[in-house]
Amino acid sequence: MDMVAGEKERGTMATILLTPVKRETIALGKLISLAVVAVVTTLSSLLGIILSIPFSSKIFGAAISINKITFTPGQIILILITLLLLVSIYVGLIILISVIAKSVKEAGSYIAPIYMIVLISGVLAMLGGGETTMVKYMIPIYGNIIVLQNIFSFDVNFIYFAVNSIVSILVTAGIVLVIRKMFYYEKFMF
Repeated sequence: MDMVAGEKERGTMATILLTPVKRETIALGKLISLAVVAVVTTLSSLLGIILSIPFSSKIFGAAISINKITFTPGQIILILITLLLLVSIYVGLIILISVIAKSVKEAGSYIAPIYMIVLISGVLAMLGGGETTMVKYMIPIYGNIIVLQNIFSFDVNFIYFAVNSIVSILVTAGIVLVIRKMFYYEKFMF
């Protein structure tokens, strides 16, 4: 959140915007830099999950035979794609909120409801229930969590996966377009 809101608060954003670089280039640079950090974090988390599976029976005890779970390279790729799409939505939302806010504190108060939506989405996906419908996969964040749940339970429907992927890409693209536009409005940038 400090990437934009913090710079606005410190007054360095005004200096950056006065450079001969296009504002959309600055906006995309901030998005890409945060995305790189988020992707590296996602990859390290995925690697940690995969590498910890053989040792999980020692951690959870013999009652859980999770060490017999193996993922095919195809499933790992599906997990990776889903995580990257989810991360792209998160990165876009964080930068968007940072652009809207005038200070880091204000951005923190705006991001709290987003965190709650993510938590509630995870709980709702765990509780499951009801029929599996296409509409559930079209809901950003919640649909991604359901896709991950399906992959981890070895019950992947490729049509639902594709629909969720397309929706995630469209939502991310929409957020990026809004951020690019907002960088040109003085109301948001100062």
